[in-house]
Parts: sequence; structure tokens; C-alpha cells
Amino acid sequence: MSLLPTSSVKAPLVPCAPYSENYTTLTKKGHTKSSVAQTNINFLDKPLFIPSRTLVDPITGAKTKLDQCRYYNDGNGFEIQAMVNTDLEAQGFKSFFGLPSFFDKKVLYMLGAHLPVFDVDLATAKELLTADKDGLIRTVEITNIRGFLRSIGTSTCGKQVLHLKEALLRWKNLILSFHNNSLTVSNGKDGEVVRTTVESKRIEVLDRIEFIEARNGKIQSIKVTFNTNFLICNNDKFSRRVSLDVFCSLSRPTAARLYEILSKNFWGTSGRKMCRRTQAPKWSINLTNLVAKMGSKLDRNAKSTITKAIQEINEKDPSMLLRVDFRSGAEGQIVVDFIRYKIT
Repeated sequence: MSLLPTSSVKAPLVPCAPYSENYTTLTKKGHTKSSVAQTNINFLDKPLFIPSRTLVDPITGAKTKLDQCRYYNDGNGFEIQAMVNTDLEAQGFKSFFGLPSFFDKKVLYMLGAHLPVFDVDLATAKELLTADKDGLIRTVEITNIRGFLRSIGTSTCGKQVLHLKEALLRWKNLILSFHNNSLTVSNGKDGEVVRTTVESKRIEVLDRIEFIEARNGKIQSIKVTFNTNFLICNNDKFSRRVSLDVFCSLSRPTAARLYEILSKNFWGTSGRKMCRRTQAPKWSINLTNLVAKMGSKLDRNAKSTITKAIQEINEKDPSMLLRVDFRSGAEGQIVVDFIRYKIT
């Protein structure tokens, strides 16, 4: 697979992929090296993708497929809004692509992992991103599409290439909204933590997508430019690094979503590190709140779904071996205890 940053000799950062040992993908022999993605804890805590294939659209009230849903609200100040883009129709695309899925999140993680801006200190990264008006260091190019699909653990058939195309257009036309002081960010210099209180914050994910076609009409490469504010949010003191080797190997979307939540609550408090909290061997949460964080709905299969997700996470990530217990809490509510019984 080849992922290249779009930049020139005048750009502040001009590396070639892979940028370091932490940003590599599948080798010719099929073996993987460590690959990580950096993301803000708010994007781990909130469901940026929906694990289920369908969702009750609050606008129409009908049970709808994800690619046809326009809006998602977690009930706690976080919203995803899929925008209608009439300009896309003029280019031969659909004008509406719905809400992101597990596949879409793997695509976003893998692209972000190949941005060199995460390899410099926080203050320098924010300065470079703010000054990057042309998007030189925010743009990554997929020059081997089938190699990219293999890197996220999916097939390389023509149908998946179409899914990749739609996934990118979906992220391009999404608005993430945080209300009621639910977004924690850092505006301080490197080493200085500043919690910013916000009443409302809207974030776009991607600024531009360019599909470069060969003479036969097939897509030869894809250039993707991230939004500045989205990258700044993912590059502050409240960011974490998530193992893509684990995330992309999980087969259950619910397991992947739970893995994100547990990554936030069991990893160290220092941004850009993949350390475990030795002082936090246990994390407890109300079952209703956990299901809401997962982007799912509470039903009679919730306990079984969570138990199976934990089993798969334990199989894929030996460093996060957990057991899950369910107990009765206050006012008859069910409390979920995640207990780590091995720390590496």
C-alpha cells in the first residue's frame, strides 16, 4: 500500500510514507507492524460511527439503513448531521450519504494515521495546522487503493472500492456537534493544559476529496484533505493513540466501538501515549449510559452483546485482558463492571 502526503519542498513537513515504525501497514508476506491512530478522547467517548446497520431516524421516525439516515443524537449533547450536497449530484454522485459505519471509521483512522503532523510536538503541530491554508500537510493520497483496503482488513473487490468512495464522501458531508459543555479541548501551549468551556462546537471532518481517474475511467488514486479543526482536536493534550492492528482486526462493530470506549478509560492520562493506568484496574458504568456511548439501543440482548464483544477484544489485544460483570445498582439500574486482571 502506498499513502503519500501531498506536499511540496516549501511545506513544513515533507516525509514519505511510512513515516516511522509506528505508521506501517501490511507487508508483502502478510505480516503487520505496529500501526496507531491518534484521536481526541471526545471522539472515543462519543459514537462517531454507528455499530448497527439500521437506526430509527429521529426526523422520519422510521427504522432506516445507516446510509439513508440524516441525523443522530446520543441524548447527551453529541450530534451527527449528514448534510445534503446538491453539488455532488452535478458531479454524478448521490447528494446524500447518511451516517458513518464501522467500515467508514476504519477508513478514517487509517488515513489519519499517515499524517506526519502527529510526529511533532503539540505546539508546533497546532501552529503548522493553523498556518496551512492550502492543506499541504493535511492531505494524504491513496495511490494503491486495493492495498489500502487490505490494510483495514477488508476485501479488494470492486464493490469495496465503491464503498471506500462513498465512505470518504460520507465523512466529507458530515457535521459533528457538541453541546452543553460536552467537548473538552486544550488551547494551551505544549505542556500547558487548558480546559475550554464551550456551549456549542461544530466540527467538519474532511475539507476536500479528489478522485483521480485513469483513461479507462477507473479510480487511480484518491487525495483526501482533513479539516484543520478536526486535526487540532485530535492533536491536543486530551488525545489518545489507538492500536489500528487491533481495531481493524475486530469483526464485530460493537466490539470495535467498545474497544474505543475502554481505550479512553483504561489508558494513561498523558496524551500521545499508549500506557495503561496502574491506578485504574476497574471501570464501572450504568448499562443504559454504556449502550448510549456505544451508539446502540438497550434491549434484552445488551448483556450478551457486551460479553461477546469483550471476548473478542481479549482475543485480539492481549494487553487489555478484561472480564465484565453485571450487578444491580441504585434504583434497580444495572451497573457494568469492567475489571482488568492482567496489566502489561
